[in-house]
Order: sequence, then structure tokens, then C-alpha cells
Amino acid sequence: MKRISYIAVFILLLVACQTNRSGRQAQDSADSLKNIRVEVSQEGPAIKFDTIYYDLGSLDINGPDQTRDYFFANMGNKPLVIEKVESSCPCLDVVYPKDSIAAGTKSKITMTLKMKEISSGQFYRSAMVYTNASAEPIEIIMQGIKNYE
Repeated sequence: MKRISYIAVFILLLVACQTNRSGRQAQDSADSLKNIRVEVSQEGPAIKFDTIYYDLGSLDINGPDQTRDYFFANMGNKPLVIEKVESSCPCLDVVYPKDSIAAGTKSKITMTLKMKEISSGQFYRSAMVYTNASAEPIEIIMQGIKNYE
């Protein structure tokens, strides 16, 4: 019986260490964003997001604002320009690079959802990203549920 307890404790410690290491790696990745080069694969500018969607899950009604980074790369061989970003509601603050993004490099768009400005229940908020890479905008999304309790 003691042996099983020791094994269970060992497994829990191992899982906890792995979780902490993953969090550190994600921060290191974000910190070194400017040093990352990507493979150029298209004539002209080309944008490719790591993710365009975040499900925030269930959030407390009095919880803090939610901020997410949408990392992207210019996969083309010409500078990428983000011409404008239009949010779906005033509850979103969007920060995006104003300077062009060189071919083969990465950057990010940061979107903050102001929780006090959205009502309770399920929500879906987005922003349209207009670039010189395409005539069509790209939609980046946050969704979740704001709970009463």
C-alpha cells in the first residue's frame, strides 16, 4: 500500500514539473519573437497566423480583462503591412504593428477583452485584420462564457 502511495506522489511531482517547464518555454518563445526567422514560401507578402481563435472558457463575472497574443509570420518575400484592424465591439482593444513586417519574420497582434464591457452569458468577439497580402481580411476571434457566479 505504501508503495502505491509513493508511486502516486512521484507521478504527481513529475506532472507538476512538466507543466511548469511548458509555461516557461511559452514565455521564452514569446520573448525571442524578434529573433525568429521563418521559411519564405510565396511571391509578395503572405500572412500566416499560429492561431486565429481562443476559447477563453468559463469566466467569472467580476474577473480581470482577458489579453491574448495572435502570433503571425510573413511567409512571403516582400514586406507585409497591416493596413488596419477593425474590432467587432468597443469592448476590444487591439494593438498591432504599425511598421511593415519584413519577409520571413514573425510579429503579433494583441487583443484585450474588457470584461466589464460585455454582458453575462456566451460571447463571441472578433477583429478583422486587413493586410497588403490579400483583398480579404482575416478574422481573429475570442469566445467564452461570462458567468454570473
